Amino acid sequence: MEAYIKDVECIMKNNLLRTHDSHRMYHTKSGPAFFEYSMFTDFPDSPTAKRYIKAFELFCVAEEVLRQCTITKVETVEDCEYLQSAFHGYAKANLCEGHLFDTFRPTPKTIDLIDQYLKLRPNDILTEYFKTAIIHKEQPSVYKSQSGYSSGKHLKKLIKMNEQFALKVSKKKHQSEIQRDILIDIFFLLGSLYSITDQEVRALDSFQKSYDLDNSNLDSLYGVAFYNFYRKFDKAESLLKKYLELAPECDKRYYDAYYTLGLIHLKRDNINQATECYYKGVAAEKKQLPCLPAWDTYSRMKARLYIPH
Repeated sequence: MEAYIKDVECIMKNNLLRTHDSHRMYHTKSGPAFFEYSMFTDFPDSPTAKRYIKAFELFCVAEEVLRQCTITKVETVEDCEYLQSAFHGYAKANLCEGHLFDTFRPTPKTIDLIDQYLKLRPNDILTEYFKTAIIHKEQPSVYKSQSGYSSGKHLKKLIKMNEQFALKVSKKKHQSEIQRDILIDIFFLLGSLYSITDQEVRALDSFQKSYDLDNSNLDSLYGVAFYNFYRKFDKAESLLKKYLELAPECDKRYYDAYYTLGLIHLKRDNINQATECYYKGVAAEKKQLPCLPAWDTYSRMKARLYIPH
């Protein structure tokens, strides 16, 4: 029984992280999911597909630059100019939709090129974002094996690195739109990392910081709403309803918002409303893109178990 409880807790922790981290949402047991362009171009009217198409195209261009790269040492202005287009391309693509990163994973030499590049251009925030928020985050097993960190220590390393980067970007006197977008993403990433390390107060604070920078950011909005589910039902309900007003039906958390709303009504003993939300969640699952199917989130699993249907 004790082992079973630990397994359940582990599943719940992983689901909680994946709820707030689109990079992990669609990973399978055998590894990350990979995508083809046609999976999204087949749905030209879908706002979600349009975002993925834009990111796909940005990743394609950046990947091709790195694929053709013959630079082994970054020493000249010309070297920097060549690599900048790839580094910035990857960064902008990730800001658009980081879920596609594994489909366009850069070569192992990339991190070394980035380090050399940053010695010559230490104030290039986009390239530093590419390093900290993408390479380190998306290849934890590689860095873990090289450094000998345990899983827990590796997560602490990631948290510290992203905290320092967020502070660095926040201190910029004149922030550009791209720097603001980077902060939105980094705070959201920190919220995910705090989630998996059981730092709920910090997780909510980070999601809130991300949301405060852009009240229309759907990921941040859902993150704040979800964490208020455990604290302030009224606020969580209000934010979830705002999310449902702003988000297209094909958004990756749309169905989950209904399940979470259903659980709020269940807590208040509003059984009919809880059941209504449950069925809206079921209907919303059918609006997901075929390549981005609904998966068992915390709210979806709990709704199936406890909401009468």
